[in-house]
Amino acid sequence: MNRPNDLTVDHIFGDIDFPKKGAAFAIKRLRGVHHWSAKSPAIPRPDDSVTLTITISSDLPVQAVRVAFTTNEWQTTQTLECVETSQDWSTLLWGWIRTWQVTLPPQPENIMLRYQVWAELTSGAQKAKPDRIYADNQAARPRQAANLPFGTAQISCLIGQKTRVFTRSSWIDLTPVVINPGRRPPV
Repeated sequence: MNRPNDLTVDHIFGDIDFPKKGAAFAIKRLRGVHHWSAKSPAIPRPDDSVTLTITISSDLPVQAVRVAFTTNEWQTTQTLECVETSQDWSTLLWGWIRTWQVTLPPQPENIMLRYQVWAELTSGAQKAKPDRIYADNQAARPRQAANLPFGTAQISCLIGQKTRVFTRSSWIDLTPVVINPGRRPPV
């Protein structure tokens, strides 16, 4: 679809409003194994169980979806198996989107929980494909896998006379953030 060369066209979301580009973006976002940090509750508190949601397109022959997590910087890990909860039709993919979930155990205060999500493919999968696909970046090996943040927050704080912005990948960081107690960060 050709658009007039009009400077008043709103491009706040980029060129996704062009059907060719928008459909390609949506298809890329749906195809494969994705977690996109989907969790409930969105902001967990200490001693809350946290449910993670993973979606997988039906073109992948998945036999299991698993989550490995650690509370001690990967010195030890626990692995949980996800449960398939639903299938929804995607006209864009012309296939099913399968939804899987897993609930992580409650964690006490001052614990940082890190995790990775992957799908294991059936043994009937083509040899050219990996046995395991990690969520979001579609990596085949753990070292290449996306280290999925539980939530990324930008924290603005006043340090001396300068305002600094930090990006904090919190994984499941149940530690409260206290920066310059008594001062409000600039808006």
